[in-house]
Amino acid sequence: MATYNISEERILGDELFVYINTSGTTWEPLAYSTTCSLNLTSDTIDASNKMAGVWTAALPGKLSWTISTEALMSTSATGYDYFYSKLVAREPFKIRFGQATDISTSDFTQNESKTYYEGEAYCSSCNLTADNGAVCTMSVEFTGNGELKQTKA
Repeated sequence: MATYNISEERILGDELFVYINTSGTTWEPLAYSTTCSLNLTSDTIDASNKMAGVWTAALPGKLSWTISTEALMSTSATGYDYFYSKLVAREPFKIRFGQATDISTSDFTQNESKTYYEGEAYCSSCNLTADNGAVCTMSVEFTGNGELKQTKA
């Protein structure tokens, strides 16, 4: 029978960040993020045939991935201007999805001893929202260019 220990195995949403490779070996967390998500997709190839009866049949096709995030708009190194410039220049960049070292002490550097995902991506959308009486927010979506590598803890 499988045993589980929630205090050791769970990951809080507050601990996961999108990290951007801003130069060399420097990975910066996307500033003031409020949400982030990693989406993996497998296309399917229709393999329906007479022997499948009334059911369709499928084979796995190409894999793709996206990362999306919402954040408070900022002028930091990984703020709106950075992603605007990448989108307009159509430049790819390295991106990671992983855990921060220790959010309780404001150490938001990536904890490379925990599992993380890394790949090259393009900024495919960059939206800025300015509601009356509220902090400006941005929504950014990244589309993977090639393999998304998983580095296990």
